[in-house]
Amino acid sequence: MYFNMVQHLDFRSKLELISMISNSLLNSTLKSTEDKEQLLKGAFGGFVSDESADEMIENLRAARMFNRPDVCL
Repeated sequence: MYFNMVQHLDFRSKLELISMISNSLLNSTLKSTEDKEQLLKGAFGGFVSDESADEMIENLRAARMFNRPDVCL
């Protein structure tokens, strides 16, 4: 699938693509495990907090505000 897209590129573009892929591979192998974990957390919105999960849930529930009136059936 990717080969079909690449085969129509000119020689210079192919070399640039190879260079970018090579640099990406080199950079990814040089990163420590801790760096990879930080990147993963950043990608999914992970964060560090002193609160436990239960405390966070309790705070979220306490902060809820409903703006719809109750409907009586």
